[in-house]
Amino acid sequence: MPLPEMLKGLFGRARLASARQLEDFWQARAAFIAQKCVIEYCRARAGMNWQRLFSEAPFQQAVHRASWRAWSITLLDVAEMLDAVLRPEVSEPAVLHDWLRQAGARIIAGQQGKMPAALGADFAQITRRRLAGLVEDLASRAPLPVKDIARQRAQEVFDIIPIHPDLKAPDVDYVTNTLRVFLVRACDDLRTQADLPALVREMADRTGS
Repeated sequence: MPLPEMLKGLFGRARLASARQLEDFWQARAAFIAQKCVIEYCRARAGMNWQRLFSEAPFQQAVHRASWRAWSITLLDVAEMLDAVLRPEVSEPAVLHDWLRQAGARIIAGQQGKMPAALGADFAQITRRRLAGLVEDLASRAPLPVKDIARQRAQEVFDIIPIHPDLKAPDVDYVTNTLRVFLVRACDDLRTQADLPALVREMADRTGS
């Protein structure tokens, strides 16, 4: 997809009128945020040499793998953001959490065939287990403010970026801030574009509640 069309899809003002569209929003934002964290950090650390570095096939492959690993983490971050926005709209939080579990599993299944083999045969399964664990944790506590969600897993994203550790430390705040900016942006877009009560009603229908 050409970049202008992709950005229009991500940041346009199209309404989120169905739970399926919300599912697509979740997947798209998780992928976008993961790539921004990995690629922009690598560019920043490479400085004037970034074009030469990004032209090297081994580095391109390393960035591709790192972006997928980051996606498995930002998928959780966006899920937690969705919980923070939508939970006040539900009378039964279990409805929302069931939907997060089921929709997340569909997203992961839909992406499984695209995952690099180098990530391992169990990468999708591990991602599903982590999502299920997050949903279980969310059900046991109050939602975090969206601005604080980035702190939960930023170190994980930072650690997988394919830049030598001697050049990275102590830059985890760079990744934390990138995560925060785009999670807050996703939250703002969700509130602007979605009919939240209508989405919650559809979730209840889809999960059989």
